[in-house]
Amino acid sequence: MHVKTTSPDCSGIAQQLAVPISGRGRVLPVALLALAITACAPSEPTALDANGIRSTFVDRSFRYTGGPGGDLLSGTLTFRADGALDVITTGGQRDGGRWTIEGDRMCSLFLALRRPELRCFTIYANPNRRYSTSHGFTLRPV
Repeated sequence: MHVKTTSPDCSGIAQQLAVPISGRGRVLPVALLALAITACAPSEPTALDANGIRSTFVDRSFRYTGGPGGDLLSGTLTFRADGALDVITTGGQRDGGRWTIEGDRMCSLFLALRRPELRCFTIYANPNRRYSTSHGFTLRPV
């Protein structure tokens, strides 16, 4: 997955902490390594770039929840490789549309569920394979 991140560069952390300790065991180096890796993990969402969006979403389905302005919308989105977008709301309403990538933003257009206008937004990778959008949705792989 390709992400734009501002987290610290933690390459080589294992080499820095792999120092032999005399004594009964090696519990301390393992504990330090675990603590360091945890500290280096991104603690806040990171924006996906165009390649990250493509590798994450093409030919995959996601459950969506949320919405702009506090509206609660939910259902399933499927992002087809040919740019088609399939939508099934939790209430069973079906729609189609198109999706594309412009710069490092995903853009979508629905035919019936909302006015047919192209909307572009940033997608953020969150812990536990969840994604969020700059316009108020959470996405989970199906």
